[in-house]
Amino acid sequence: LAPNRDFASLGAAARWFDSYSDEAGCLLPIRAKYVKKQRAIVAKFDHYCYALGNAVGELNHGAFWRLLALQLASIWLGKGLIDHAYHHGAAGSAQNLVNLPLLLLDALAWASGVPLAVLLAMHSFMALTSSTTHEFLKLDKLRYLRGFYECSCPFSEGLLPNLRRFCCPR
Repeated sequence: LAPNRDFASLGAAARWFDSYSDEAGCLLPIRAKYVKKQRAIVAKFDHYCYALGNAVGELNHGAFWRLLALQLASIWLGKGLIDHAYHHGAAGSAQNLVNLPLLLLDALAWASGVPLAVLLAMHSFMALTSSTTHEFLKLDKLRYLRGFYECSCPFSEGLLPNLRRFCCPR
C-alpha cells in the first residue's frame, strides 16, 4: 500500500485517509498533517506557529485562541494606560517632549493590536465553522475538499457542537 499509495484498495476506509506520509510511515487521516519540526502527526492541523514554536491543531486550537484573546486584551489595556498618561501642556512647550515615548508606545500598540485583532477574528470564524487555516489556504490542493468552495464549511456540525469541540476537545 505504501509504495504505490493505492487508496482504492482500502475500499470504504479510503474516505477517512487523505495521503501517505513517508516521514511518519503511515496513512494520514483527513485533516491531519505530519509536522516535520515536531516529528508528529497533528490531528485537524491548523497552522504551525513560529512565535510559539508549536503546531496548532485539534487539541490546542482553543488554547491558542485564548492566548490571542488575552494578548489582545493586554495590548488594548496597555494602550488605555498609555493614553491616560499623556501630559497636557501648552502647545509647543518643552513639557510635550515627555509625550514622545508615549507616542511611540501608542504606535506600537496600534501596530501589534490591529493585526492581532484580525487574527483573533479569523480564528473565531474558524472556531464557529469548524474549519482550519490550512484548509482555507490549501482548498484547491486538498483531495478531501475537492468540489467545495471556500466558505462551505463541510465539517461544521452547528454552532454549539463546533464551539464545544473547539473549546473542550477530547
